[in-house]
Amino acid sequence: IFILPVTRSYMSNLPPRIIKETQKLLREPCDGITAVPSEDNARYFLVSIKGPADSAYDGGLFNLELFLPEEYPMTAPKVRFTTKLYHPNVDKLGRICLDILKDKWSPALQIRTVLLSIQALLSAPNPDDPLDNEVAAHWKQNEQEALDKGQSLAFQFQPIHSPYRCSFALSFVKDQTVVRRLKVAWEMAFLITSIIYLLFSSHLPSRSF
Repeated sequence: IFILPVTRSYMSNLPPRIIKETQKLLREPCDGITAVPSEDNARYFLVSIKGPADSAYDGGLFNLELFLPEEYPMTAPKVRFTTKLYHPNVDKLGRICLDILKDKWSPALQIRTVLLSIQALLSAPNPDDPLDNEVAAHWKQNEQEALDKGQSLAFQFQPIHSPYRCSFALSFVKDQTVVRRLKVAWEMAFLITSIIYLLFSSHLPSRSF
């Protein structure tokens, strides 16, 4: 996992709470989640969440942006997906319907809590509290068909070098020794390109929510 150095000058204008949370996120990342603060704005994070096992998004990598407003932690972080996905609780702009981002937010919660909750939402979509009514209706009418579509679109929106595409391509290879070697090579290539992406993206101006 690539970690940007968190120096005093880099975060000198931040409240101690945000500094502490950021340092912990970088030192002790959540399993399957990477969150890196932008070098231009330490309140703006580039986030990647690995699709949970046995979900419609298994094997995918989903990018998000997270911003801590001036009122944080009295108000919730602002978060949205930048990778498209078919999910009843995520709209076409990537906005997320999650109670702790709205009325259930508490200053006792942290960035880590939010990211883990979003990861859990990928495991267990909730069509009864939708943000995309069309997707929610599909989920209720035929859950398996909706899951299949979610998986298909998740594959479609992954980078060409992602492990998600690798798994599909390798399903046609019979020799398991070759499969294992190719998986290692593909994952290394994905890791390197992901690091390059984070390095480049951290220099981009932060987006407004």
